[in-house]
Amino acid sequence: MNAGWCGLMAVLAGGMAAATDAPPLGYFAGAYRVAGQDAAGKPISGTASIAEHGTTAGSLSLRLCPGGSGRLQVRDRVEEPQSLTGTLNGGQVLCLFTSNADNYPVLSCRGPGPLLLVFWPDPQGDGCH
Repeated sequence: MNAGWCGLMAVLAGGMAAATDAPPLGYFAGAYRVAGQDAAGKPISGTASIAEHGTTAGSLSLRLCPGGSGRLQVRDRVEEPQSLTGTLNGGQVLCLFTSNADNYPVLSCRGPGPLLLVFWPDPQGDGCH
């Protein structure tokens, strides 16, 4: 293999490794609109706030209105590079995230039973206080 190909392979490999790095916690902080179904299977919609948790390093606080709170952590794992894990109202949740066209995070979460939630960014909203 010539030096040019080796250099290209190194750049591509470095780019792939960087793609698995987790974003900073502040990326997720903000107000969201939420829709889905609760753990009992009932449809819900409302607002949510996600903030960096001041006392637990590497953690996010989650407030859901109406009713609900929890904590999330970013998973920096190669096999699941864009996910968060944590709890909501005492149950375990797994959230996958992507970015919308304005580079805000969109979260799709699955919890115990039929719990399914989508968090859509609401930059002009005040979330859940």
